Amino acid sequence: MRKSLSSWLLIGGTLRRLMLSAAAFTAYATGAAAATDAALEAIAGPFAGSWQCSGHFANGKLITSSESFVRALNGHWLIEDHRDNPPFNYSAHALWGWSEELHSFTLTIYDNFGGQRLFVSPGWQQAVLTFEERPLLGPPVRQERFLYRTAPGGYSVEYQVQDKTAGWKMGDVVTCGRHG
Repeated sequence: MRKSLSSWLLIGGTLRRLMLSAAAFTAYATGAAAATDAALEAIAGPFAGSWQCSGHFANGKLITSSESFVRALNGHWLIEDHRDNPPFNYSAHALWGWSEELHSFTLTIYDNFGGQRLFVSPGWQQAVLTFEERPLLGPPVRQERFLYRTAPGGYSVEYQVQDKTAGWKMGDVVTCGRHG
């Protein structure tokens, strides 16, 4: 009988430790989710909604596009839909999020040319949100980045490519205002 009682006490102690561990993990996961939501809101807030954009390429040629941003999957992700207006045909879907492992914001872009690219950002720094490319499925063909800046009534985004001297060159820049 004593052995049986001590076995039950051992099992009870183990169960109690498992329950405390599960409660601690749940609290950690809930806290991590809240931190992730707060982090994403820090960058998502200014972009939520629909936008009309206009700007130019490095060669001066004009470009217009539309963008929209919406929160998804219980607010853990921001979905961006980008479409260039004719005569250009670039379009992309992107997911913005927060990586606990990298302690960085992430931007993964899927485009109509079959491209899939990953960018990371430490967040807003000196009023600029810079997403720099990171390897995803292999080394990038060229280094790219996006610089987002808030502006009165909207935001601007500049696409840049790193040249052979390791300097950054503007590919295009657009300023976006609320649609509707």
